[in-house]
Amino acid sequence: MTRKHIALLFPALAAFSACNASNELPRPMGVTSAVAAGGYLYALNEVFGRVVRLDPNGGTETVRVGRHPEALAATADGSWVVTLSRADHTLWAVEAGDNLRAHAVEIRPNHNTVAVSPSAAARFAITFVDLARLDELDIDGSASLNEVTVIDLEGNAPTASSVVVGFNPKQVVFTPDGTRAVVLSESFASIIDLAAPADPVRIPLGENTTSDPVTPETVMVTPDNELALVARRASSDVFVITLSPPSVNIVDFKMLPTKFAASSDGTTVLAISAYSDRVAMFDIATGTVGIAVAEGSITDVAVPLEAADHRALFWADGLADEAAYSLDLDSAEFTTISLVNPPTDISIGPGGSSVVLQRPYPTSNGNETDALFDANDSLSILDAGQSLITPHFLESEPIDVAFAADVEGNRLAIVTLREAARLAVIDLDTLLIVARPHLSDAPRSLIPMGPPSSPSPVAVIHDQEWGLVSFFHPDGDIRVASGFLLQHSL
Repeated sequence: MTRKHIALLFPALAAFSACNASNELPRPMGVTSAVAAGGYLYALNEVFGRVVRLDPNGGTETVRVGRHPEALAATADGSWVVTLSRADHTLWAVEAGDNLRAHAVEIRPNHNTVAVSPSAAARFAITFVDLARLDELDIDGSASLNEVTVIDLEGNAPTASSVVVGFNPKQVVFTPDGTRAVVLSESFASIIDLAAPADPVRIPLGENTTSDPVTPETVMVTPDNELALVARRASSDVFVITLSPPSVNIVDFKMLPTKFAASSDGTTVLAISAYSDRVAMFDIATGTVGIAVAEGSITDVAVPLEAADHRALFWADGLADEAAYSLDLDSAEFTTISLVNPPTDISIGPGGSSVVLQRPYPTSNGNETDALFDANDSLSILDAGQSLITPHFLESEPIDVAFAADVEGNRLAIVTLREAARLAVIDLDTLLIVARPHLSDAPRSLIPMGPPSSPSPVAVIHDQEWGLVSFFHPDGDIRVASGFLLQHSL
């Protein structure tokens, strides 16, 4: 399509193109960043510098932010939505009231990552330069690589404070109550009191980090807000940090942790080492570590939503193993769950039933039933007691799962299919696919608009120019919002 044709069809886009005649559009017009907050879906219009608010029941509002914004996040109470404009060295905080209002907050140049506290009781954001995205970083002026910026969203107007944490900040986690943040950087874990961030506590992750720098692997904060666990790359020694007052205990996890997860009741931290068969169980109360060994390799873990469900599910994505592994946290014993195809993802829904996304993988055992599954995309549904597995053929690869409830309170799992303009809707009680509603276009991802047990909509993000979002409602209706990225664009 020529610029002349663009001018005839889309005057707003033509005006933008005329201002940028020597360059291509800086980003595709599809929805690349979206977040649910306060019952609305917020999408980012990177090209025209706007945050767009979509009502699942109809209606669109927009507010102007900085040039070429990137990254979108929201506070847990839905009162603020934030985005970064590296071109303006600014974080834009959008006040999500009856009328959208954007506040410009000056931050250090070239910050390309933002994290927001998960607590509804504490509204804070942290921005920094993530060197892992260096290929995306076009340095403008200068870039400070040893600090983060804390954005306080507690008042009527946001404020920013820069905090030195150490070279190459790479991961930020918040305490569940939202009052502190733990930031990993080369050789350090820094504890920041978000209400008074000027004097962070920096914990060295080695004895002589100047001559022998340490690379942290990952970090998590325990559900009781008391401890931070920091794993160091290629080390079985985990730094168990008491956050207040700060103190350190080094615990041998007897394996090399690459990922942490907390048990559903918050009493145990589970650690896995990618492609190992060993799982470490750290008892928070006693500080002791136990080891459980599965029959196959592990890359991922899922824990139930209910605290009374004392198990965890493990699997290996990318391998040929047609199995998942269930760990009983009371007995510390594994049970192998045989599947019809290798799993790519497992999600545990309300009530404990699980949805297992699978990929076809050819085997040579001569079994005709296995050969049929090996040649087709599929998913399996596992009941809460892990005694009944229900496999289903699919027309294409399952790519995403979200949980919700219908108007009668029945628990549902909604699954998107790659390059297929439909959903698979699963009743988690009957373990059956109960509907396959059509969509306007193939989906890319799902965003639940409420808690997994609530009768709230689920947003379906499409890989479509000009913006296309479908809302799957609890009554089974699908309502479509389209073309909203061009509304009030200039």
